[in-house]
Amino acid sequence: GLQMNVETMLAALEWFCARRSCHRPITGPHRLVVNGVGNITVRPFQDPAAVVERFSAQASEMGYGITADAMLQMLSYFCERRSCHRRLTGPWTLQLDVANVTVRPFEEPAYVIERFSSAATAAGLQMNVETMLAALEWFCARRSCHRPITGPHRLVVNGVGNITVRPFQDPAAVVERFSAQASEMGYGITADAMLQMLSYFCERRSCHRRLTGPWTLQLDVANVTVRPFEEPAYVIERFSSAATAAGLQMNVE
Repeated sequence: GLQMNVETMLAALEWFCARRSCHRPITGPHRLVVNGVGNITVRPFQDPAAVVERFSAQASEMGYGITADAMLQMLSYFCERRSCHRRLTGPWTLQLDVANVTVRPFEEPAYVIERFSSAATAAGLQMNVETMLAALEWFCARRSCHRPITGPHRLVVNGVGNITVRPFQDPAAVVERFSAQASEMGYGITADAMLQMLSYFCERRSCHRRLTGPWTLQLDVANVTVRPFEEPAYVIERFSSAATAAGLQMNVE
């Protein structure tokens, strides 16, 4: 975490070269174009493996298909042109009470922990920020980490209420629950409004799935459609009440 720059490196080299023989200059920066993804630059005071890991983690989080082999090719490119001081690290697997969490070399530990925690919460398992931070600390002691766990994030929906996504929650699930509750209370929530809410959170933290629906179920008596901003139980209750009032036979099963 110390601040280094090229000027300091050159001054240090000059001092040594005034006292002994020197055989090459400080090298870099070196730049590599990764087709379809972006550019990666290693400056003289940076470790190529760390830069490749950060670039790959960011690209993976953005949805690019980075692989361990691709990372090795990137690292090889830089190591052929300048000094390299360590290999790529991982994968690393941490055993938690609920399951194992594995971070591969091209993944960002914070992102993997957020994704795992969101899935665990959606499955009904108990997750909390303390567990997430402890997991992040474990991984960061063994490999490079480039960002912290993010959140909580809060959005004020004018005229409706506030929506908060905690670090261990999936933004799409929270937006769906908030929208369903608001719709059931009579607020005019739309699919576009939900997308705007989701976009707000995804610009500030990791998101792991899209909004779902609409879904249509074919029954013997009619079709039932649940839109993204509706609560399935509410729609079924409303449909069943209307069907019963019309003289159709409905039951709990």
